[in-house]
Amino acid sequence: MSPPFAGLRLLLVAPVDDAGRAHNALIRRALERLGTTLVHLDPDRTGWLERLVRRDLDHRLHSMVDLHRPDLVLVSGQDVVPVGLVDRLRRGRSTRWIQLLGDHVVDVHAASLEATVYDKVFVGASGVVSAFEHAGVKHAHYLAVGCDPSVHKPLRARGPFRANVVFAGGATLRRERLLGELVEFGL
Repeated sequence: MSPPFAGLRLLLVAPVDDAGRAHNALIRRALERLGTTLVHLDPDRTGWLERLVRRDLDHRLHSMVDLHRPDLVLVSGQDVVPVGLVDRLRRGRSTRWIQLLGDHVVDVHAASLEATVYDKVFVGASGVVSAFEHAGVKHAHYLAVGCDPSVHKPLRARGPFRANVVFAGGATLRRERLLGELVEFGL
């Protein structure tokens, strides 16, 4: 049986590092496992040849789209590709453009303006989807943050940090209220 997305040509535009953007490497790995023919462009990293001839992101992205002719361009993050560049690259091509945002969007207004040039936008927080809809962006969808069981495994905790249930996520007033109501149950 072939992987579910075998034959899909995908260009992933995503910065990768060992800290805050390490999740993009996991996204790349997951897409490869699903069978896509994936090409990755890290907008923050250029090779010595590209630096030597001073190729900017505009030129690099144009070249990648022309050379690989992707069915789908997946841009991971906000302010990764300038809006004008996405708009220019979409003209005259059947390539679909998708933006993937995490569960934390700092400036919803700026993000909703950027989202208008994409075919679809996936966000890791339902509240952000609601804010996008309120701003007129109707093509934003909730996509829960996932994990790769081959990478993310439970830790064996001992002592004061041992617990049967753990909440993992950002602290918000709503979440603090909800968790406060569960204290009486031993959480």
